[in-house]
Amino acid sequence: MTQSTDTVTVLGPGETTTLTVPYGAVLRLRDVGGGACGQLVVVNHGDARERFSAPNTMLLNKKVYFDEGSVLHSYLCNPMMTITDTDVTHDALPGTLANRGPRPGAELLAREAAGLGLAPHQVPYPFLAFTHHTITDSGYVGAAVSVSNPGSFIDLRAELDVDVVIANTPDLLGEGIGDEPPGVLEIELLKEDA
Repeated sequence: MTQSTDTVTVLGPGETTTLTVPYGAVLRLRDVGGGACGQLVVVNHGDARERFSAPNTMLLNKKVYFDEGSVLHSYLCNPMMTITDTDVTHDALPGTLANRGPRPGAELLAREAAGLGLAPHQVPYPFLAFTHHTITDSGYVGAAVSVSNPGSFIDLRAELDVDVVIANTPDLLGEGIGDEPPGVLEIELLKEDA
């Protein structure tokens, strides 16, 4: 089967959006100029009480860095989205982004998630696309940086109907790697053609 692009959204630094991704559809995020950090909160479209869980995702995948085949799980341990293709690793470690402090983007995510009826305290720690925290020998989670290059991407297939809240909070190292502007995300919703 082939896939067609149903929606294309471009998010600049500090911008947010929410997309409904039906079961089986693929959400593709592409880093236009390098240096992106896409923060994602996945919510069950039919029941907003079921949301992405970073701890369950790390526990059930038995790893802290995610690549092709990794599954994003909910608080109820249900699969929500599967990474079907990517060219870099991603994480969901609670830490800091360089020069941003703890929970960068939390206010952006809370504002956007309010449209789904979520109060700020109900917004979970996000999945961090294109971001990699370092872990010291003593187990301390250090600051994160973007690990993406211009054109880096991640494809996430919905395992149930979901709403995905996305905040674009690029790494404040501040410069892209190529000729394109740094920290710009292109978001596509791909659906299977009949």
